[in-house]
Amino acid sequence: MPRWRHCHEHAATEAATRAIQADPAHSISYMLQAAALAKIGKVIEARKAAATVMKLQPNFRYGQQLSGVDCEPTLASALGPALGTAGLFE
Repeated sequence: MPRWRHCHEHAATEAATRAIQADPAHSISYMLQAAALAKIGKVIEARKAAATVMKLQPNFRYGQQLSGVDCEPTLASALGPALGTAGLFE
């Protein structure tokens, strides 16, 4: 992974952590944290974030979430595999 991209993913992880601190009941912040952590290879931490998503929103499916907010296809295709690695279902 290029160094600039790794730095970008770390920034995404930090942003998601700040969002969680601001609103710990918002499942989407945990979803974004799970994706960012999975992207940088922190799979155990990503799975913990994904478990919190499922605790907060038991019927969560990332495919529904991404299509429900009309997620840009390039972003959705980047998030999907990372969310799957974290243990979330499409």
